[in-house]
Amino acid sequence: MKINCALQRLCSLLSLCMICLTLQSQTSCENRALDFDGVDDHIVLTAPPISGNTPFSVEMWFTSSSTGMNANCVGNFRRLFSLSGPNNVIEFGECGQFLNFRWQNNTGGLGTTQVSPTQLVLNNWYHLAMVYDGSQFQLYLDCVLIFSTPVTSNFNFTQFRLGQWPGALAVNQNWQGRIDEVRMWNGVLSLQQIMDGKTCPPTGMEPNLALYWTMDQGNPGNNNTSITQVLDRSPNNANGNLIQFALNGATSNFVCSQTPLLYPNYNNLELNIGEYPPPHAAISEICSGDPAHFCLSLNGQVPSIPPGTTIQWQYDEGGGWVDETDPDFNGLCFPVNAIEMDCASNSDGYIDRAYRALITAVDPISGDICTYISDTDTLRICCPIGPASVQLTPDDPLCEGDTVDVDVELITSDPFVLTPGPFVMIEWFVNGSNIPGVKNQTAFSFTYNGVTTPSLCFEAIITNCNGKQSLVSSCIVVDPVPKCGTIEGKSSTLVQDPLNPDLYYICPGNDAVIGVATPFEDCIINWQYSFDQVDWFPMGVSNGLQNTNILPSILWPVGATSIFYRIECRPLSDPSGCEPCNSNILEIQLLEAPAMDVITGLNQICKEDGGTLLSVSSPDPDLTYTWLCNGLEVGSGPDYFATQAACYWVEISNGCQVVETDWFCLEICEVIPIISCPLPPNPCVMPGEPIFLTACLSESTCGDNSLFVYEWTWVDELGNPQSATGCELTDVPAEEGTEYTLTIKDSATGCTASSSIFVKPCC
Repeated sequence: MKINCALQRLCSLLSLCMICLTLQSQTSCENRALDFDGVDDHIVLTAPPISGNTPFSVEMWFTSSSTGMNANCVGNFRRLFSLSGPNNVIEFGECGQFLNFRWQNNTGGLGTTQVSPTQLVLNNWYHLAMVYDGSQFQLYLDCVLIFSTPVTSNFNFTQFRLGQWPGALAVNQNWQGRIDEVRMWNGVLSLQQIMDGKTCPPTGMEPNLALYWTMDQGNPGNNNTSITQVLDRSPNNANGNLIQFALNGATSNFVCSQTPLLYPNYNNLELNIGEYPPPHAAISEICSGDPAHFCLSLNGQVPSIPPGTTIQWQYDEGGGWVDETDPDFNGLCFPVNAIEMDCASNSDGYIDRAYRALITAVDPISGDICTYISDTDTLRICCPIGPASVQLTPDDPLCEGDTVDVDVELITSDPFVLTPGPFVMIEWFVNGSNIPGVKNQTAFSFTYNGVTTPSLCFEAIITNCNGKQSLVSSCIVVDPVPKCGTIEGKSSTLVQDPLNPDLYYICPGNDAVIGVATPFEDCIINWQYSFDQVDWFPMGVSNGLQNTNILPSILWPVGATSIFYRIECRPLSDPSGCEPCNSNILEIQLLEAPAMDVITGLNQICKEDGGTLLSVSSPDPDLTYTWLCNGLEVGSGPDYFATQAACYWVEISNGCQVVETDWFCLEICEVIPIISCPLPPNPCVMPGEPIFLTACLSESTCGDNSLFVYEWTWVDELGNPQSATGCELTDVPAEEGTEYTLTIKDSATGCTASSSIFVKPCC
């Protein structure tokens, strides 16, 4: 980690600078700076990597420890840096603790001009960025634009100085303070690029990075006199010469830097890909689908990951870097369960995939974000050999002694096998012996004379780029003559016809199982079905049982009522010279729905009848009849004796289908005689006087009482039977009383009913 960053910031907040400096001198630090004594210390680079006739940018971190002097820059312009050439100069520095800027070329210039709005805080770190776009200069201090000025013509630089102007040594003209992270860029840095990079150490290999001095070579405060240059971390080898530095002690030397760069610095992490499980020996190739172990290290150690740091792994297969989405890629050191590649369209059988990691660190105090890129490691991923087969033409079974010309072809969906190259190999064998002259071929012809063996087998051994092999083969066999057995129904859903054992009945919507009854020999069982016994369709091979599925199915032709099944017993390597044989044919016929029927019988009866017999008109002994009364089951069979007024119907079933008759509604008629008590003029039944009775209010549940026929009967006081008709009766009852009986007949329905009344005169 950068020297105790939290402690440094605490020191800054509390202004305990001396304590912090003491701690720095006693502690090693990852980030260092160069201290300039303000007298004669400076760095010189001849032939700087930016020319000045194209846009460029310069940035660095600095502190100033110069005090006093006035702000008019007369005799006290301390240069932070200068770029110069014949009649060309750019200078940036401070006067009286104010930043100043000056430029001059063959066509014009700008005199020394104050560019900072406020004085610099002594020993405070600032970030400076100067951007030249060919028409103006823009100066940014801590990512804030503080000054811009137009420029005429271009520059021609031959020298870059850090800490000094291009002229001779002069008092109060050299920088006094510290400088760190000096960078030059070919091109214009945007404000966003300045903001993104000011706290993030680059790798040195970024595009357009022309110079990068980290100032990190020496040991802070120690004897560094053997160091003569600050090293350029870019590929341009633009090393700067150290001039007049003491390089020994606490000043004019390398010191610990307190620049707010985000550390730890994850640049140049080394990536190693190894085997999994341990011991993780390094690997350079792997089979797709195999595991691997990934590990990032810095100087041989796996660095820690502070809070807020994230890692995004990437891979490149030649088309640019792509984010790795496999969740196994998680952390700095971890196993990946399976390294996969797309082999479906790969014609080489492998791919070289480069891996790297992007480490994003976040400063928990400032919120600054830095992204670091590890080095790359390339893994060759080999395609596993997919399913393949050997196709032989012809592939019919042979009779022993035949002569055959066979076309042999390797069938595979792997494009890298179809076009074998230096990393994929195919070798061919026949009956275990190598076939010369056909190596790495996927198709060839072969003549075999006088077949005398039970089989003729061709084998291909395919080897992929990882050395793994796959063997595929195909054989032509000599077939015996097939011997057919028989088939029969195997499930309870089938009803066998008593006269025809190959005929079965089934309820629509059911499925059934048919199977082998007697064995089949020397053949492949091929189930077939048909609707006309002319066109047969395949169902399955070699299974002893066959499920018919639900019948009928959507495959059934319109109007079909039967389906036929058989087994075609084919030779073992069909087609061959041996003819197939066929089993017996089973017919499965759909049971038809029962015929619609009707209920016969009287639909109106008298209550005194007690009920009536109802029947289906055309009973069938093979059908089941269930009688229902107002929806409730009341009986079974083709007849039912109905005793209540209700609607009846019958469910007719053949065991799998049910039809219903129309409703048959039965009406039961009842005559209700109603005889009044004696009416005036003799309601109290005075002896010897006539009484008056009426039954005119009698009624029927089915008809009209106007059609009633009334008959009264009684026995008079002499014992003689008497009778009368009509709904009214006048008579003198006997002294001991008389019982009058009324019988009513409904001429509309034929129903009758009787009722009696006993009348006795009062004393």
